[in-house]
Amino acid sequence: MENLPMSVRIGRASSSTEDDYMILEVEDREANVLFLRLKMSLGEFANVITNRTGQGTADVRGLECIGKVHQCKTFVFELPKDSEFRSKEAAREAVQEACPEGWTPDTCFNSQSSFFREGDKQYARTFIRRWVEKENENS
Repeated sequence: MENLPMSVRIGRASSSTEDDYMILEVEDREANVLFLRLKMSLGEFANVITNRTGQGTADVRGLECIGKVHQCKTFVFELPKDSEFRSKEAAREAVQEACPEGWTPDTCFNSQSSFFREGDKQYARTFIRRWVEKENENS
């Protein structure tokens, strides 16, 4: 993969339990994935910006999504009749069964609009997301 559009953020962080440090984050904008978070001391960061080698620690995640397009949409599904209204646990179980193949559901259900009733049925609302190859993004 070449010439992927990326966002880079650099910032200084402070902590009451450790020395100040710099954070460098790299995000694939189309995939909407923050895949690299590099943390380094102020001294190491100074080395890097003055053309010397610096060291830090990195968190890397979501590499399987790099170069893909992020898709996200609202998903509404019916909850079992015997479940308690606004039961996050029931919603988490039901969304796993109802979610279309290839999509991943958000399972927080913390919004006031996550649960609702229509007649004698109860429903939950969440977001589902997936990452697709650029040439398949309209399918």
